[in-house]
Amino acid sequence: KLEFVEECPLRTESSTMPPPPRTCNDFKHDLNTLGVEGISSKWLSRLHRLQSVSSSLRHANDALMESLHPQVAAVHRKASLEGAHVQALLAALLWTDHPDQNLSDDLKHGFPLAGRLPLSHLWPVSEQAVSPMDPDDIADALAGSPPVARPRSRLTAKESDFGIWRLTVEEASTGRMSQPRKCKPSDFSSGCPLAKRFGVIQLTSKGVLKIRCIDDFTASLVNLAACSDERLFHNHLDDLISLVDVIAEYGHRSVLLKADFKGAYRACPVHPQHYKFSKVLVWNPHDGHWYISSQYALPFGAIASVYGWERLGAAITSVLHWIGLPILRYVDDLFFAVPARLGDLARSVLTQAVVALGYTLEKDKTEGPASSLTILGLHATVHAEYLEISPDESKRTHLFQQMDS
Repeated sequence: KLEFVEECPLRTESSTMPPPPRTCNDFKHDLNTLGVEGISSKWLSRLHRLQSVSSSLRHANDALMESLHPQVAAVHRKASLEGAHVQALLAALLWTDHPDQNLSDDLKHGFPLAGRLPLSHLWPVSEQAVSPMDPDDIADALAGSPPVARPRSRLTAKESDFGIWRLTVEEASTGRMSQPRKCKPSDFSSGCPLAKRFGVIQLTSKGVLKIRCIDDFTASLVNLAACSDERLFHNHLDDLISLVDVIAEYGHRSVLLKADFKGAYRACPVHPQHYKFSKVLVWNPHDGHWYISSQYALPFGAIASVYGWERLGAAITSVLHWIGLPILRYVDDLFFAVPARLGDLARSVLTQAVVALGYTLEKDKTEGPASSLTILGLHATVHAEYLEISPDESKRTHLFQQMDS
């Protein structure tokens, strides 16, 4: 055996393993004091309270949307069939100890793309503060630089170019981007930051290849003008192992559940004052010209998008924790374990709570309860006394091909 494989059994007893997250400790307390039946009653009671508040505040939320900047409101309205329920989320956060006092303003007015990003007080503050480029200096830094793009011949078009253009047009139709317009020569010499759009081929959780559109906000210097003093923290499979251990400690066998927020970054509106930083450059392979579009929702490729979504995702998760669900989260992926008797109820409560808050879970990525699921790209299987983690068979061939290339 390889040396690190032989050492694996020892790691579970090692002091270097991370401590269980608060989620595990809170669920352990509920198992100890309420039992399975009491937990069931708690979930249903708190879900009903959330749904009642959501219903009572619907008209107030509609009025709020009417008062917001049109593009900010448009992004919120696309978060779900009935739109993001900002008022319900803010009301529910009052029941929790969620510390992000800046979230309300950013939900109502939009999230920044540049500058020193607002503190959420959710994560540790970095010991070494970083000074970002002054956003007002971006134009000066870009002035006199060579044009970021030149028109290309349609003969050079690749299949991915058509896919990127199609996805751009589709996104513009939702109101999360402006309708692309053909570039003018002055666009390339104005010093306005333009983030060139490109595509990355990704393997989905179902083992299918897809194009992900990324906007290069590093090349446009916008990322150099954005920074946060906080260091992000995510849950990992170590935390799921701890949760399964807690459930086993009380004599229950676990089942696994997972879900994925639809849109995530795209549910967060950009502050209108930062539209000047949100312009993207996309090539139209049909006519061989570059087009410009402004992002109205946080885009992939911007540092600020990572922190913006983290704050919204953490707020939604905080409400789910208040209900009592032992949710673990990695960016937009939710995953957790519960005693088998609570599996079906856990899925139902999760989906109904997210709907009450006005956001959307991907239907085909909401899975469980099951004894075996693919979570964070790895296959997790619950056994009587432990959780087995192994490579996902559907992705193994693709991973080997990447390693060989």
